[in-house]
This record gives sequence, C-alpha cells and structure tokens, in this order.
Amino acid sequence: MKGWALLALRLWIGFIFVYHGYPKLTGGFGPFGMPGWVGIIVGIVEVVFGLALIIGWGFPWITYPLMIVIAVAWLFMQVPGITLTPFKIGAGVERDLLIFIGLWISALFGPGMFALSRKRRR
Repeated sequence: MKGWALLALRLWIGFIFVYHGYPKLTGGFGPFGMPGWVGIIVGIVEVVFGLALIIGWGFPWITYPLMIVIAVAWLFMQVPGITLTPFKIGAGVERDLLIFIGLWISALFGPGMFALSRKRRR
C-alpha cells in the first residue's frame, strides 16, 4: 500500500507543478509584477522537476528545488493576503502548504516501488 500511496502523491504533485509551470514558460510572471525571465526560470524548474517527480527519477534531490519554489511562492504570493480575521485564510495558503508537506514526505520516504530511481533491495 505504501508504494501506491507514494505513487499517487508523486503523480498528483508532479501534475500540479507541470500544469502551473507550463504557462510560466510561455508568459512569464507578467501579472505578478516580476520580470518575465524569472517566470521562465521558475517554469523550467516546475516543468522539468515536476516531470521527474511523476516518473520517480532523481530522488530525493528533485524534491528540494520544488520545495524552494513552493516556499517562495507561499511567502511572496500567499502570506501577504492572510488576515488575522478567523476563516480569512485563502485556499492558496492551504494548498501551497499541502504541496510542501507532500514534497517533504516524498523526500523522506522516496519515490516508492513504482519509480525509475527506486533502490534495489539486496
């Protein structure tokens, strides 16, 4: 069961990064007030490392750049919108934290048995 759970986690988080990274490759960060080249670099990281996450290659090293990307996105895009009023935390705050925790779990437990870089048992 652990292998299936790690596979589902990898597939979903990898899909999220590829889905959100691809538009950055083509449009940059225009609406966010950031230079376009930053969006392209972030898009490359999200797409390439997201695909590596999906196929389970390069663990645990591929999780670290994605954790940095999501932490920076959380800090600069989500935290400024938080208010101290109860129940006024946006869904993006929770989503980004869940993605970060999923990446952390993937880094700790590895890709599982359905991955290219799984370790051979001796």
